[in-house]
Amino acid sequence: MVHGPKRVFLPRMKADLNQIATELAAKDFNLELVPNMEAREVLADRIAWLLENNPILLKSIFYRIDLNESLLGMALVSMEGRALHLELADQVLERMRKKAEWRLKTSQRNLD
Repeated sequence: MVHGPKRVFLPRMKADLNQIATELAAKDFNLELVPNMEAREVLADRIAWLLENNPILLKSIFYRIDLNESLLGMALVSMEGRALHLELADQVLERMRKKAEWRLKTSQRNLD
């Protein structure tokens, strides 16, 4: 059986993954992203609001997106304020990038 060349992640694909991750996070956190606003900042603001006003919903979202519990726990006990909100936003966006990468890989496998 002859195999074609291996697919390589190029900078363009990384940018696509970041875009997909941002869109997934926006959907899960009910965000309206505004052009020229950094998604990380908008997401951190939403997380801060949820921590203060609806922590049960935030916990539910974290569970649904399968956020790494040990990383989440370390952040919650070692950080506070804006640093915590930004760290949680980073964790969410990283999880969404992994989810997007997995989706791209499985969709490419299905095309092969």
